[in-house]
Amino acid sequence: MRRGVFGLLVAALLLVRVPAGADELALELFGRYLQALARQAGIPGLAAAVVGDGGIAWERGFGLQDVDRSIAVRPDTPFHVDGLTQTFTAAMSLRCAEEGRLSLDDRVARFDSASPEPDATVRQLLSHTSGAPEFLVFAYRPERLAPLWRGMRMCTGDSYRETLANLLNRLSMLDSVPGPDAISLAPGSEGTFEPAEIEHYRSVLERVAVPYAVDKRGRATRSNYVAAGLSPSAGLIASARDLAQFDVALRRGILVRPDTLEGAWRAPLGFNGQPLPHGLGWFSQIYNGELIVWQFGVGENASSSLIISVPGRGLTFIALANSDGLVRSFPLEAGDVLVTALLTATTAQLSAERQLKPFAGLTFGGDTTLVDVGEARDNRHLTLGVGTVVLGEMLGVEADFAYMPGFFEGGTSLVVRSSVITLTGNVVVAAPQRVTEYTLRPYFVGGFGLMRARTKDVLGALPLTETMPAFDVGGGVTGFLTETFGVSWDVRYFRSIGGPDTPTGTSIGRPQLSFWRANMALTLRY
Repeated sequence: MRRGVFGLLVAALLLVRVPAGADELALELFGRYLQALARQAGIPGLAAAVVGDGGIAWERGFGLQDVDRSIAVRPDTPFHVDGLTQTFTAAMSLRCAEEGRLSLDDRVARFDSASPEPDATVRQLLSHTSGAPEFLVFAYRPERLAPLWRGMRMCTGDSYRETLANLLNRLSMLDSVPGPDAISLAPGSEGTFEPAEIEHYRSVLERVAVPYAVDKRGRATRSNYVAAGLSPSAGLIASARDLAQFDVALRRGILVRPDTLEGAWRAPLGFNGQPLPHGLGWFSQIYNGELIVWQFGVGENASSSLIISVPGRGLTFIALANSDGLVRSFPLEAGDVLVTALLTATTAQLSAERQLKPFAGLTFGGDTTLVDVGEARDNRHLTLGVGTVVLGEMLGVEADFAYMPGFFEGGTSLVVRSSVITLTGNVVVAAPQRVTEYTLRPYFVGGFGLMRARTKDVLGALPLTETMPAFDVGGGVTGFLTETFGVSWDVRYFRSIGGPDTPTGTSIGRPQLSFWRANMALTLRY
C-alpha cells in the first residue's frame, strides 16, 4: 500500500495551484505528507522541490543520503537522475534544430551508419515512436537515443559529453556532473576535461547520495548505481536544486524558443488519430483539459527520479531518491502518470504482505441459549483452524476458519457427538510495519461471518444443527524468527447475532452462542 499512496500524493499535487510566493504553511504541510509517505515507500533519502515561474517556491531534503554515516539529504545533494537525462538531450537537440544544424526529420544514418535503426528519425528517437508518420506506434525504449551521441557532434562540433557540460555550466548547475565516469576518462578520449573541471566534478561525485536496495520490509542495503557512464538517455548526475534551474531556463525560453518547446510537448498522433503518450523528450498528456508533461528515471535497486510540470499553472515538481522506491511498481513507461498512480493506489494491496496461519488453541467463557444437555458450554475445548491474512503497512484483511470438536460434550455423557465451526472475514489494524520490524507487531481484528453448532445426544431426542450470523473481535501479536517463519498469539471473542425471537425447539429463548478463543499460530509469510 505504501507505494500506491506515494504515487497518489504526486497525482494530487497536480491538482493544486502553487503560485509564486505560495503560502509557506501549505507547503510545509505538503512537506510533512511527503516525508511520511517517502518513509512508507522505503526511500532512505529523498530531495524534492516545487518550482514556480519565479524559481524555487519550496525545497527540502528528507532522510539520509548515506545511512552508515548518518549524512542527511539536502536540496543540493547530487543524485543519479537516470532517465531524466533524456530531457537534456531533447533540449540540446531542439536547439540544434532551431539553429538549422540538425533537422528533427534527419535519419539516423546521416550521423550513425552503424545504428540498428538507420531509417529512424531524430523525432522518432526523442518521442519513442516508430513507423510511417500516419502509422506511428509508441514503445518506451530509452536506449534508442544512443545515436544522438554522434548526432550532437555533427550539430555542435563538440562531443555529446562536452555539449552537456557546456549546458550545465551555462545554467550554473554546480552540483551536476556529465556522467559518473567524467573524471576517469582516458587521456585523448572524446569529451575529456581540464584539470580544474575534473577536480570540481570529483568534489561533486564525493557527495553523491549512496544507492540502496530496499526489501519488502523496508530494510535498506547498500547497492551500486546502474549507470556506469554517460549516454543520451542516462548517466547525468544532478541535484534537485540544479534541476529546478534547468526547469526555469526551459520554461523562460532561455534554452529553446517557447514555440519550439510547445511543439516538443505536443504528443504525436497514432494510427487511430489519438495522441501517443510521449512528445520530444517528455511524456505528454491532457488531464481535465490541462497539459501535463513529465519524465522519470530509475536504476534498479539504486535510484529513482521524477519531474512533473503543469505549464498552464507555472508549476513543476521534482523528486530524486537513492532507492528505486520513488517509481517502483509504477508501469510509468506506459505513459500515464495519473492513471498509474490511482490504479496503483487501488491495487497496492496485491503487493502487500501475505500470511498463512495454521493455529491451535482453546475456547473458554462460553455461554448459550442452545440446549446444552452436556453442560459443557463453559468448559475449555480444543480449537483447530487456519487463517490467511493480506496486510499492508497498517491495514489488512483476514479470513479465519476454526473447528471446535466436542464443544457440547461434558461430564454427563448425554452428548455423543458435537462441534462448533466459525468462518469469519475480518479487518486487521496493525502497528506500522516500519517501527515493528525487529520486534513483536501488535494487531487488532474485527469482522463478521457465520457460526454453526451441531450436537447429537444419546437418545437422538434433541438433535441440533443451528447456523447463525456472528461477529468476532480481538487482538494479538506476531513475531518473525526468520524472513518467512514466525509465531502469532491472539485472543478473540465470538458471539452469534440475530436469529428468531422465539425458541426454535433446540434453544431456550433466542438462539445464541458466545465464547472466547485463545490460540497460537505458526505464521508463514509469502
